Amino acid sequence: MKTRIMLCISLVVAMLLAVSAVPGFATVISYDLNLVYDGVTPSGSAPWLRATFDDLGTPGTVTLKLENLLKSQTEFVAGANVKKPSRSQEGWAFNFNPSKNLSDLDIAFQSGSNAADVVVWGSDKFKAGGGGLFDILFAWDQKPGSRFKGGQDAIYTITGISDLVAGDFNFLSTVKNAQAFHTAAHVQGIKCGSGWIADTPSNTPVPEPATLLLVGTGLLGAGLWRRVRR
Repeated sequence: MKTRIMLCISLVVAMLLAVSAVPGFATVISYDLNLVYDGVTPSGSAPWLRATFDDLGTPGTVTLKLENLLKSQTEFVAGANVKKPSRSQEGWAFNFNPSKNLSDLDIAFQSGSNAADVVVWGSDKFKAGGGGLFDILFAWDQKPGSRFKGGQDAIYTITGISDLVAGDFNFLSTVKNAQAFHTAAHVQGIKCGSGWIADTPSNTPVPEPATLLLVGTGLLGAGLWRRVRR
């Protein structure tokens, strides 16, 4: 019996050492745009768009995956003003941690089927209908071949700040007589008009396997301790 207990304790210690060797606990924040707050509702069921931020457990680099889940190929996200990108107001917008320097960000396209024609950022620079002011905007050209349509995606690498994490994009838009959201987008090509959509603003970061392993190890250790006492 004593040998078995010592073996179990050794296993727990080994698991704790393995977790401590992990450089950080990854956080994934995923936003489903499933709410229409202005204009016409897109066809099909929600969510119509999805954005996922992932810091991979290593501060300083965050990946962002943009997914278009629109059901109709006549509906799309666009909004770019290629000649004057600073004036782009429509597209897909996000917020950033106000305590960090937004101008230091570097956002680079990594892979995917349709990269945005314009990516611009500035504090409270972009107005998303009645959804408040946002800091980062991805916009596609209005030309039919450039529009961001259902089934397409775009993956970006975001760097430039040494302690950048996914949680830095978990902030609500600045509002003045408007609603606040983590992200908002303008969907065009809808029958009878267009619509502004956003996430339901109650998102909570999702723990990744390293965090779950730590929790599981703690529960296992507590169980073994009760067994030793008995």
